[in-house]
Amino acid sequence: MRIVHQNNIDFSIEVDGSIKRRSVWQIMPDENFNIEQNWPAFRQQAEAWAGSVGDAWRQPAADSRAFTEDPDFIISSIDFKSVNRYIYEVSYSGVKKHSTAEMLGGVSVAVNNCAEIEKSASWRIHADNLQNWLPAIGDVISWAGENYLCSALKLQEAAGGEWQVAITAKDMSILQTGNPGFTRNHFGESVATGKWRVSLTQHQDFLDNNNINSPAPWAGEGYFVSNISSSPDGKLGYYVSLEAKHVNFKLLDVKRSESFKGYASAGTANLDICWTGRWRIHRDNLSDYENIAGSSAEEWAAPGAIITKIDPIRITDVMYEVVLEARVPEASSGFAAMNYNGDDRSNLQSRTDVHVENIAYQLTHRECGWREAPRGYFIKLEDWNMQLDCPFITSGQLPVSMVEKYPKCTKVTESKYLKGSSVRHVQMTLDWNNSGKVFNAKVGGVYGKWLKGRIDTAEVFDNLGERWTKVSRSYLYAPENLEWNHNYRGF
Repeated sequence: MRIVHQNNIDFSIEVDGSIKRRSVWQIMPDENFNIEQNWPAFRQQAEAWAGSVGDAWRQPAADSRAFTEDPDFIISSIDFKSVNRYIYEVSYSGVKKHSTAEMLGGVSVAVNNCAEIEKSASWRIHADNLQNWLPAIGDVISWAGENYLCSALKLQEAAGGEWQVAITAKDMSILQTGNPGFTRNHFGESVATGKWRVSLTQHQDFLDNNNINSPAPWAGEGYFVSNISSSPDGKLGYYVSLEAKHVNFKLLDVKRSESFKGYASAGTANLDICWTGRWRIHRDNLSDYENIAGSSAEEWAAPGAIITKIDPIRITDVMYEVVLEARVPEASSGFAAMNYNGDDRSNLQSRTDVHVENIAYQLTHRECGWREAPRGYFIKLEDWNMQLDCPFITSGQLPVSMVEKYPKCTKVTESKYLKGSSVRHVQMTLDWNNSGKVFNAKVGGVYGKWLKGRIDTAEVFDNLGERWTKVSRSYLYAPENLEWNHNYRGF
């Protein structure tokens, strides 16, 4: 079989800038080949010589009767034409072999109504190099100096072992998607919500920078983060939703209650009329609600009403709810009820009265483990024993700042009633005083390690005129998250 290349190699430049080659070879049988009897065999020889789509391009030799393979181009199509029984024309089309990816056309940019930017483009690459080049979802793709994360891939097999790959990538810099939302509930609380898209590498830092109770300037002045949630955005990152509440001085509600407390000696009803108000405040305003018992509550309760109880409740680290109770100190309403309650002598056998107050606990130099030098600074005591000389459990000297200070302790006094006169219960008092000073128990409904204070007894008569002994035991709860030391020899 003889081959001859006709003319030169034709080529064309396509719209996308790629170069397409064309060449024509003639195939003839050998001179001693009996074409009349074996022309089907000649066709089979021509087919076998022509090769396959995807083969390396056949570059004609100088004499046009042989060829070498050009690995930079591949055959994309083969066309046979029988000129006559003795000659076949084989036409080849060839394209550049994309050993490295080559972009086809330009980059398409899309921006949605949340200002999220996506870019997409198509590449051509040969199958031999596809797997090593193909990006994975979440890989970084640099476009015009900006980093985008691969978010979608589409592969289409083309002729000659080539593949066309369409890649979509998303700009994953931190982005607030849209404007904040806003609601106001029936308490008048203002709540703002916002949504952000962040990458995997930025997710934890974003959460740390927007922790619960941190300021939320994106919502406005006075807003603090109250809730955080995040959901994955595929493998690229997360959508993080933040909720922020506006923390300011706000009256939530006021209610009036009236309860029957029995009959007075004159037969009239004793009524307890109470106004309860609730305020939402910032933690910095807590001091405004200290030591105000007995002050006027006319502005929100009734003429002549005074504050009788203050109850601050922590909602978050920055938000508190303060509940105030108020009564009118007049015999026609709350005052009679208050006097009646203070001297209530009913159900003494089953009663436990609880009184709570704050007291100051002074710490001496020695209890803290220090002595004061002549120039006013403090020196550690060498003979100080933390197990015996300090009233609190500690691993070393207490901070110098606590020396001769007055940390507040919660003092709880529980009063129970025993039948008969106090002389019948002297031994009980002795036993209580001689037992350990620190013990674990529930006092006033709170379980913990309590320090015994003192025990007092007083004789009272119930509503039926029977004699009882009121036994009042007081306990101290350690201040500032400390814990009493039962080994302390100063108790």
